[in-house]
Amino acid sequence: MAGARHLALVVVGLAFGSCGGGSSPPTTPTPTPTAPPGNHSLTATVYYDFLRNSALDPEETVRFGDVEIQIGGGSGVSHAGTGEALVQGISAGSHQVAIETSTLPPFFILGTERTVEVPADTEVLVPVALPIRQNQAFRYLSTGDSIAEGTGSSDGEGYRSVLNSMLSGYYDMPIDIKYRGRSGGTSEYGASRTQRDLDLVKPAYTLIAWGTNDYNHCGAPATCDTVPNLRSMVQMVKAASSMPCVATITPANPIHDGAEGRNAWIAEMNEMIKAMAREEGALVVDLHAAFMAAGNPPSLYSDHIHPSPQGYDRMARTWFDALTLPRALTPSAAFVRVDGP
Repeated sequence: MAGARHLALVVVGLAFGSCGGGSSPPTTPTPTPTAPPGNHSLTATVYYDFLRNSALDPEETVRFGDVEIQIGGGSGVSHAGTGEALVQGISAGSHQVAIETSTLPPFFILGTERTVEVPADTEVLVPVALPIRQNQAFRYLSTGDSIAEGTGSSDGEGYRSVLNSMLSGYYDMPIDIKYRGRSGGTSEYGASRTQRDLDLVKPAYTLIAWGTNDYNHCGAPATCDTVPNLRSMVQMVKAASSMPCVATITPANPIHDGAEGRNAWIAEMNEMIKAMAREEGALVVDLHAAFMAAGNPPSLYSDHIHPSPQGYDRMARTWFDALTLPRALTPSAAFVRVDGP
C-alpha cells in the first residue's frame, strides 16, 4: 500500500577560507526545524454508498477492507469485514479525508468529501461509490457471442451463474446479470446493439466479450475491425456511465484441427484488445491468460472453442477477481466521469 511520502531536506555546509592568511573553522549548519508528527487518531469506516446519498443507510451493509485512508498526515488501513481503519499520526486542525484509490476495487471513488476536526472528531464515515449516475448498482450487462451466452455449460448460463453466486456473496446482496448478444455473432454485430442494450438494462458494469467469431470473417488482426468495434462499445458504455470491462478472447481447444493457426491469431488480437482497453480506461479481464496459466488443457473445452463447465468456472473466477481486487492489481480500470456519482 502506498503510504504518506516524506521529503528529506539535505543541507550541505560549506567552509569558506578567510582573507589574510588565517582560516576560520568550518561552520555547523543549523538544522531545519521540522513539524512534530501528529499524535491524534480516529476511526474511519469505509462503506459502499450504493444509494449515493452520502449517508449510511440500514441496507448499506458492504464494508471495504484493505483500503488506505489518509487524514492530516496520518494514515490507516481498513479491516476486512468491519471496514474500520485506525488512522494514526493525525495533526490537530481541520482536514479532508482522502483515499488511496489504488487500494479500492476498479472504478470505485470517494463518494463525497469528508472534513474532520481533530481532536474534536474521533470517528468518520467514509463512503465510496461507483460513478454510475442512474444505473442500477448491482446489475451487470453481459454482452457477447455464444461463449458469453454459455454454450457447452451444464446449466446454459456459462460463467454468469458462478459469477453471480460469487458476487452475491461478496456484496451480500442479490446480483442481476443480464445476457444480451447472439450465438455466432461478430464484434460488428455487438457494436450495433450495444446502445439499445445499455438503454434497456441500465447496468453498473458492462462485461464485453466479443471477437471469437471475427476469426472466420477477416484476415490478419491488423486488417480486422475487431478493435475499432470494441472501442466503439467501450465508448458507448462510458457515455452511459456504466463501467466498461473488456475480456480477451479465450484460446481454441489445442487438440482440434487448425487450433495452432487460430490461437496465433487470437494471441495477436488480444494484445491489440488490451492496448485499446487501457487507452480507454476500461478494465481488462484477461480470460486468455487464465486459460493459458492452466496449461490450456482440453478439459477446459466442450468442443473446439466453447468452454466446458470447468472452463466456465475458470472464466467466472477471472471475472470476479478482476472486478473485486484492488485497483493497483488492475491499473487499466481508470474511467471516472467528471460529474461524479
